[in-house]
Amino acid sequence: MQYLDGEFVLLEQATPTRLLFGEGLLTRRRADDLIFPSRGVSVTYTARLSAGGLLSDTNLASLRADLKWVRPAGDRSRVILRASGGALQADRFDRLPPELRFFAGGDRSVRGFDYQQIGERRDVEPALLARLRALNPKKEYDDTGVIGGHYLATVSGEFEHYFTEQWGGAVFVDAGDAFDSKPNANVGAGVGVRWKSPVGIIRVDFAVPVRTDQDTQRLSIPTRIGVRHPKLSQVIQMMEGNIEDPMSPADLAEEVGMSTRQLERLFRRYLNRSPKRYYMELRLQKARNLLMQTDMSVINVALACGFASPSHFSKCYRSHYSTTPYRERGTQGMPGAVPVRLSI
Repeated sequence: MQYLDGEFVLLEQATPTRLLFGEGLLTRRRADDLIFPSRGVSVTYTARLSAGGLLSDTNLASLRADLKWVRPAGDRSRVILRASGGALQADRFDRLPPELRFFAGGDRSVRGFDYQQIGERRDVEPALLARLRALNPKKEYDDTGVIGGHYLATVSGEFEHYFTEQWGGAVFVDAGDAFDSKPNANVGAGVGVRWKSPVGIIRVDFAVPVRTDQDTQRLSIPTRIGVRHPKLSQVIQMMEGNIEDPMSPADLAEEVGMSTRQLERLFRRYLNRSPKRYYMELRLQKARNLLMQTDMSVINVALACGFASPSHFSKCYRSHYSTTPYRERGTQGMPGAVPVRLSI
């Protein structure tokens, strides 16, 4: 049995919690070598249970399973597959500390994303956010934060090849989400270095996000573009903060102490496109999110993304996505359209 009594901090707020729960762990493993298996499988089950009541602020029922499968692929190579799944039920999810919720992201989850970066998000209270920014104006506070999820689903595929007895390399793809109802596609991929040290395998991985259905504004700019350049990140941040009223390339360049030509070269070198083209893609991406996730009219979406007229917006949208904003939305919001419903 375990008993938690204290506070946890989430979304810049401290929440008191009390929870008495039991925890059980069961592992089944079969391998041809305990330190460096070339063939094997392991399954670990973790269960937690709390009935609530006098010593607990909520009940809890949680089950998680982790699977690892290893097979040889030649004399010096092996394939490693991993999968994790989990589900929990709690009457007061807000009283569960983070370590009892499900998150994804990090070296042992979906590589390419920060630790516990993937999960359901919630807005930080505006009043609290205003106080925090007033107390520390130099610090950046996000207006949303990850709170975890009721369910977990992650998968991973990895191929390792050893060039010598001790040194090797790896390529891998990870995917998964921590969610409440419908999982999103969060995919990371990368390469790694492997060293068979005297105390075990040392792994160093380099990964980037390949796909995410999370709001891309929540990922850091260097993570999203795969480039760490302070001035480039600063310009992109200004672009993202001025979607409704776009800034000119000259104004952007002046803000970071560059000439327009230097800014042009910077974007073409690292992003293979002009600042104007990149800015347009950001605005169109924002427009597509609004069309698919809100009930805003096409005209209002156009204005919110810096387009002076619906016709110009439609022309740019069709050029980039090979469809019109109205077709993207469907019949919703189309002037004179008659909704059609087919039942089978």
